[in-house]
Amino acid sequence: MTKRSVIKISVLLLILLVAAVPASIGHAASVGKIDQQIQEEESNKAEIESGIAGLKGSITDLQSYLSELDSQMAELNGNLADNQNQIADKEAEIAATDEMLRETREIEQQQYEAMKKRIRFMYERQADSLLGILANAGNLADVLNKTSYISEMVAYDRNMLEKYNQTRIGIEQAQSQLASQKEELLALQKELDGKRNEINALLDNSTVQIAKYEDQVSEAEAAALGKEESIRQLQIQRMDAIAAASASSEKTIENIQYTYVPQEDDLKLLATIIYCEAANQPYEGKLAVGSVIINRVNSARFSQNTIYDVIFAPGQFAPVASGRFALRYAAGVTEECTRAAQEVLNGNVTGEWLFFLLNDGTRVGDVIGDHVFFYYW
Repeated sequence: MTKRSVIKISVLLLILLVAAVPASIGHAASVGKIDQQIQEEESNKAEIESGIAGLKGSITDLQSYLSELDSQMAELNGNLADNQNQIADKEAEIAATDEMLRETREIEQQQYEAMKKRIRFMYERQADSLLGILANAGNLADVLNKTSYISEMVAYDRNMLEKYNQTRIGIEQAQSQLASQKEELLALQKELDGKRNEINALLDNSTVQIAKYEDQVSEAEAAALGKEESIRQLQIQRMDAIAAASASSEKTIENIQYTYVPQEDDLKLLATIIYCEAANQPYEGKLAVGSVIINRVNSARFSQNTIYDVIFAPGQFAPVASGRFALRYAAGVTEECTRAAQEVLNGNVTGEWLFFLLNDGTRVGDVIGDHVFFYYW
């Protein structure tokens, strides 16, 4: 190779490398921007989740408060029932006292009327009574006994009148006391009713507030899910950007560094691995397997630079490890597999794939026959 040719090749390599730089910078900038967006979305999501935690804490506090209010209401209802029973008892006592007072007043009035009659009779008939007593008395002792009887009757009337009067006064005092107690119970009833209304209002307000908080939690959780989906989409974009940057870099390096020249035994080696991996696959599948082998030879991601080295790389192809490849190499392959190998060696590389697997539906890629072909593992 002449010095001028070396200079031309060096200049060409430099031009290709410089051309690749803007794409790499662009991909890096894109990844950086996506990372910033992810960070912002994660920050927003964390803020929303913090708000959700605060709302749930408020709901828990309100539920505890509701439980406390329910206990207060139960106790208050018990007090109201007791107070109502006491009012009913007082009303019964007042009714009984009213009846006793009525009867006492009647008896007092009757006693008073009877005493008035006896006093009037004694004053009106005082002279006759005294003369009658003296005339009819057998002796002085008899006179004294009869006058003493009259005095005792008068004293009895006075005592009975005083007794009924005191009884009436006592009943009236009891009646007044019962009425006062009833008023106190009614005032307490009014106070308890007010407290019950107050607790009912607090219960209603707390229930409404809990419902509002629960609605806010639902909205916030939906927003958090939205942020989570946004982050997931950004992560996918980030992976795509990284993959694009990697692919751009690798393709540039491959285009610069590798131009594979087939060797003497490559046709048989390539035809044999195509047979072992895709003998029962359509012709397009055979070409795809051959393309994977050539792509690995030309890729900077693999250290093997020949078809032989790619096929016999440790842990890469099961037929090689099992010994089936060696047996088929010795026995020969079908004309179709040989033709597919020749096409690939002639440059008919049908895809940029570096890997293939039996298609079980879990791997994304190009499905050809029973295999799926893809660029990234």
